[in-house]
This record gives sequence, C-alpha cells and structure tokens, in this order.
Amino acid sequence: MEHHFQSDVSGVLEYATVASPNCDFVPILQQTLCGTLDYFKQSSDALDALHIVLFRAWRYKEECMINFSVSRYQRGIEADEYIRLMDLNNLFERTMSHLYELPTEESIDILQQLIPIDPSARYITYYLRITNTIADEKQYSRAIDFITDQKFNGMNENNIIGISTLIREQQQANTSLAHRVKLTGLMTWLQSNGNNTLITAKPTNSNPRKKRFMIKMLDDVR
Repeated sequence: MEHHFQSDVSGVLEYATVASPNCDFVPILQQTLCGTLDYFKQSSDALDALHIVLFRAWRYKEECMINFSVSRYQRGIEADEYIRLMDLNNLFERTMSHLYELPTEESIDILQQLIPIDPSARYITYYLRITNTIADEKQYSRAIDFITDQKFNGMNENNIIGISTLIREQQQANTSLAHRVKLTGLMTWLQSNGNNTLITAKPTNSNPRKKRFMIKMLDDVR
C-alpha cells in the first residue's frame, strides 16, 4: 500500500515544485490521499501505510536524493504541513506510537520540532514518557526545560490530571535525585497552568469535585 500513497505524495510534490512553488498543496494532497484511502476502504493497514509515507516525506526529506523511500523532490513536506495532514487523517496516535520505536534523542528532536508549531497539550505525556528514559542528567534537564519554556494551548483539567499523575509516578519510580528535583520543578510549572485553567474555566463546564481532586494531586507532589 505504501507505494500508492508514495505515488500520491510524489505527484503533488512535483506539482508544488515545478508548477506552483508557493501554493498551499495540503488540500490538493489531502483530496488525493482520501481517494486512495477510500480505495483501500479506510482500513487500518492503509492508515498505517499513509502514516509511514507522510512521516518519511517530512522527517527524511533531506535524504530525497539518496533514499528511495521518500520523494525525489527536495520540496518535501514541512513540519506545519505534516501536522495538518496528520490531523486531517487522524494519525496523531500513530505518530506518537512510532516515536516509541525510535532512538530517544531522535524522538525528542521530532517533538521539539512539532511542539513550537503546534503547542498543544496533547504532546506532553508522550514527551515526558520519552524523556524519562534519558540517563544523562544534563540532557534530561534540557529536555524538561524545553517543556516549561513553552506556552501550551488546550491545557484543561483532564490534561493537568493526566500529566500530574504521570509526573507523580515518575517521581516515585526515579532513583536519580536530579531527575526527581527536575520533576518537582515541572510540577510547579504545571500547578501554575492548573491555577490559570481554574481561573479561566467557564462556570458552565466546571466540576468542583474534579477541581478539588486536581488541586489535591498537585499539592501531594509538592
């Protein structure tokens, strides 16, 4: 199936490179990809193949002249275009799962490219699970600093509860004092975001019981 999607991508990239270098080709490519997905009845295998092709077209576009698994057109797919295509085709979970299969440094580099363009809270738990495998304390510290330097969108109560639970689990499991200290700082950052969320939350969507539970979880790890 991959070669079908690769053909779609290459055809649109050729158009973007030769005919209209400044065009927004994402809608054109998406229409083409939808036709191929429909041909394969939107199967899970087809979505897996689509993810692989789009991921390669973005991540490895610099290898266009030496890697036969990516398009030969140097235009490639940019990070913001990849994010749009990922979301249009519901490939976020596939992308995150794929990161677990890559070396830690490469996975972190990928997330650090995506997050500034798409500062969504949905990345945070995946990022923390990956950074938790870093043994070098300086590298770990820099990786955590990256998160606390960001301004995330969509930071809601559910996000904060899930992230705080993960941080607490990592604090309890980590034998490195430096890691635990850094996680405490991360929790302080999260608490600040939690307070902002509580303050700006609309009353119609508020849940006092959930808020009390969230505040207790944040306090427990301070």
